[in-house]
Amino acid sequence: MIEFAGQWNNTPAYLSLGQEANQNKAKASPKRDNTASHRSLAIFKDLEAESRSLYINIPCSGLSPIQLKLADDIEPVEKGIQMDEWDNVLIPVLPVLKENRGMALRDKGYIYIVWNNKIWRELAVQPNGYFRDINLDYYQQKECAYRHLNVDVSTLFPDHHYGSEPFEIKQNGKVVCRSELSENETERVFGLIEEEVELVFPNLDIEPITLKTLPSPQKVGQCNQRQADGMPLPHIWVPYVLKGEVQDSLFLHYSEQALNNDQVAALEADPASCAIPLNDLAQYSERQAFSESEGNILRLTHPAQDANGEALLSAQQESNIAGVKLPNLGGLVIEYSEELGVDESDDFFELKNAEFEWSSRAYFRSAATNDHGNFMLRFSAPPPEVKQVDIIRSAHSDHGRGVQHYVLVESNVSVSELIG
Repeated sequence: MIEFAGQWNNTPAYLSLGQEANQNKAKASPKRDNTASHRSLAIFKDLEAESRSLYINIPCSGLSPIQLKLADDIEPVEKGIQMDEWDNVLIPVLPVLKENRGMALRDKGYIYIVWNNKIWRELAVQPNGYFRDINLDYYQQKECAYRHLNVDVSTLFPDHHYGSEPFEIKQNGKVVCRSELSENETERVFGLIEEEVELVFPNLDIEPITLKTLPSPQKVGQCNQRQADGMPLPHIWVPYVLKGEVQDSLFLHYSEQALNNDQVAALEADPASCAIPLNDLAQYSERQAFSESEGNILRLTHPAQDANGEALLSAQQESNIAGVKLPNLGGLVIEYSEELGVDESDDFFELKNAEFEWSSRAYFRSAATNDHGNFMLRFSAPPPEVKQVDIIRSAHSDHGRGVQHYVLVESNVSVSELIG
């Protein structure tokens, strides 16, 4: 028995249980609970007395469904048992913009559900306000895995100086790079694929040196863009209680553009710095509904006149699902003119507000360019309480070691000056 907050019309998504040998296939969709108007129930029938894994399934057009695991070892319950709140509860959420004249939906961008420091769902926002899932795990498994090498000969031969010395890099026995060291005996080599390569000095009586490479950041366009394959959904199911435990490490993040690898890693490492916590979903246990408070979790109210997604909002206004208040800003932008020979692909700018513990980074390697050839560095939208930010520049001070240093470019910059 799986409980859902609210009652609404059918959606393409459904639940399933993991299937082992000699176990029946088990699928279930939420249906209105006729004895409790605040919720729906998904009931699996005719189950064996064995624990199984629980999944959300998102049907795709022409592809297998996207499976999102919720929990392992879900136990069946005896028929006829009644509970005020079941041990497994999902809550449909609808990210909204709250305006003075009502609510509205985004018509573009991406929603990320971060659960236990892992992006659990990535969804593309459609022009009509609906959401389509992206199979993030699939794309992460097929991504191009390029590597790079930081060369610092001063650490290899501290008693000699080899500035400007010609060198070669051999990968699998083949020369893949010919260049010269800088005056400080360092260089960086990109575009490698092996974990180890050989450093060769053709003009010196030195044996080839085996060096370890490092994973490289992914550049824009290096691999195919992630496609949204899931069927359109009117809202997003998230876990609230599983096996009797509240899932308190749950966040929602909105971005105008799809996050690149570095932004995904940063969001997973510290979601609290830029994403919206969903702790206030606990309102459901307290009152079986959601309030019109000024917090992150809201009861859905009337849509603003001519607002985007007006029809979708109206259809779900009385459904008792949760609204998640998004920042009204779509994102912040800095335009930057690249300095060839100085800037590195893993340099970045960071916007930071220490008082509210908010920050967002934009890496050069992930930046698109405008018609003038300048980088357009895009940052996440800060929460409403952040009015000013510091602009910090990270650059390499030692190319051989890949060590970066940080420079405060400008402090207390008004957020309004950076709106993209």
